[in-house]
Formats: sequence, C-alpha cells, structure tokens
Amino acid sequence: MSGLKKYVWLSIGALILLFALTGCSINQQFVEAVDASWTVIGPEYLEYVQEDEDLDDQTKANRRRTATILTDTINEAKK
Repeated sequence: MSGLKKYVWLSIGALILLFALTGCSINQQFVEAVDASWTVIGPEYLEYVQEDEDLDDQTKANRRRTATILTDTINEAKK
C-alpha cells in the first residue's frame, strides 16, 4: 500500500474514532490538523482514484463517496 493510501486510511480511521467518542468534546486542534492534511491529500487521492486503470467504476465511485464523507465529517467537526 502506498504512503498516500496509508495516510488517507489512517486519517479516515482517526475521524471515525473521533466521532465514535461522541460523548467527549472534539479536540479542535486535531480536527484542524486532519483538515489541513486532507486539504492537501484529498485532491491528490481523488486524482489517483480517477486515473487508476486497475479500479473499476464501482470501486472509483465508492472511493469518491468515502472522500466526500470524510470532507463532510471534517466540515461538521469544525462547526
């Protein structure tokens, strides 16, 4: 797994953990760090998904949807 893929999945996992702890207050510094990272990595990841000829259309759609969910989750946490 490439470094970019690992980082994306790590970021997604961190956000899932963050929201699994809904009874706890959200650490805004953590949210800002994930947001800053995703702002850089997200477009590169989506470009990779679009250009990867080994991925079928359904897989690409799933990955784009996951990226959208991550973006929405970050935006919600920033409120």
